[in-house]
Amino acid sequence: MSMLIESISESLRNTLIPSVERGGIGVAVSGGADSVALLCGLAALRATRSFRLVVFHVDHGLHEDSNQDATWVSNLALKYGLEFFSASLQPSVDELKKLGIEAWARRERYQAMATMTKRAKVAWVALGHTCDDQAEGLMMRLIAGSSPDGLQGMPVYRKMKASGISIRIWRPLLSLRGKELREYLKTIGQSWREDPSNTDMTFMRNRIRHEVLPAIEDFSSRAVIHISRFAKDVRRLQQGKRKIVLHALRNISPRFLPLPIKLPREWFLDAIHCWLIQEVPEVRLTRDVLVLIQNLIIKNHAGKAVPVGKWFLIREPQGLRIIEKNELSNWDDFAVTLSSSSPVCIREFLVGVGFPRKDSSVISVPEGVRDSDLCVRSVQPGDFFRPPGRSRLSSLSRWMIKQKVPVVQRRKFLVVASGREVYAILGWKNQAAFPSSAPNKDKCSTVWVTNV
Repeated sequence: MSMLIESISESLRNTLIPSVERGGIGVAVSGGADSVALLCGLAALRATRSFRLVVFHVDHGLHEDSNQDATWVSNLALKYGLEFFSASLQPSVDELKKLGIEAWARRERYQAMATMTKRAKVAWVALGHTCDDQAEGLMMRLIAGSSPDGLQGMPVYRKMKASGISIRIWRPLLSLRGKELREYLKTIGQSWREDPSNTDMTFMRNRIRHEVLPAIEDFSSRAVIHISRFAKDVRRLQQGKRKIVLHALRNISPRFLPLPIKLPREWFLDAIHCWLIQEVPEVRLTRDVLVLIQNLIIKNHAGKAVPVGKWFLIREPQGLRIIEKNELSNWDDFAVTLSSSSPVCIREFLVGVGFPRKDSSVISVPEGVRDSDLCVRSVQPGDFFRPPGRSRLSSLSRWMIKQKVPVVQRRKFLVVASGREVYAILGWKNQAAFPSSAPNKDKCSTVWVTNV
């Protein structure tokens, strides 16, 4: 048993780098065996190493006895003569339904710990994650179809932001098993609390912990250790690859990825992932979404888009562009009827009917179309135009596809139309290229447009 105590002490000593020691440590203690073992080990280590240690506890308010956990952890901190900081959360039914219990608890817990680090004036938060947690997390991400970046597992040291506060995470027990920590606590005579939610089999993590991993361990008693090491190896490989990818993506414009990428084709997914994480860090990507984006590139589906969270990733002829969905919603179903009495100002255009102003572009409209029939509006499904010299109607959307206009951007354009027939596209990069009707101008109405 003394070897077990020495193993835990060695793991703490080896990962307690000078910056952790200088910054001060807030150890997050839920009352469970892993976090209690971490607190006991750090308290013992203070006899030989000099660092500030305080205790953090977050009461999620998810079960009836949660306040008793807070009291228990407070008494444990008092036993070791350590300052105690706590936070109580108020779960919202709507938020729990929207995010799920685990995701909500994780987000709120980190935000609470960030606030406590500021109150306690410490730079690091020590977490009791173990080899088992690493293996469980990797299995969950495999099942969810995660990309290689998602299979990296948890690092020993991590810098992150929560509630706008920068905090540093330290996980010194990732090389140890949970059962080793429980044996350690029994050896030193320290009790711990059991969270009733840990036996709730409606949570995927609990089923993996109690059913999947034990079944795998029937084949190899060291299976969990091997899975955890695999996550560590993936992290090392991905970090090396990331450096090469970021070098290839340097000096690119915001929200636009020029193609082709000067990288092996097999690395496209990694390049896309790195670029998206840089541009929109809040996006969570699955492998399925990345494969859709890869197909967008390889098959050159210009004009098509893939929804990614609150963003659209649009394939343009020269590359990929990110556009927020909100940027597009303001353009839909817009229409203003034109009048010969006074021009109208629409976005960046001044549009009128009749005698044109100086420096205006003139649009010819067939005779018989009354001014009151004309309007300026957004592009709508079913719009058509009459190509010159042809009696057959042509679809505006098909023409835009040939011009490689992304589908989510088509309705950003304004058109001069009567009913479904379109005579011009305002703001088109080359108005002369739009093959609208070109009747005899002596028998036409005139619409004029000036940029404002």
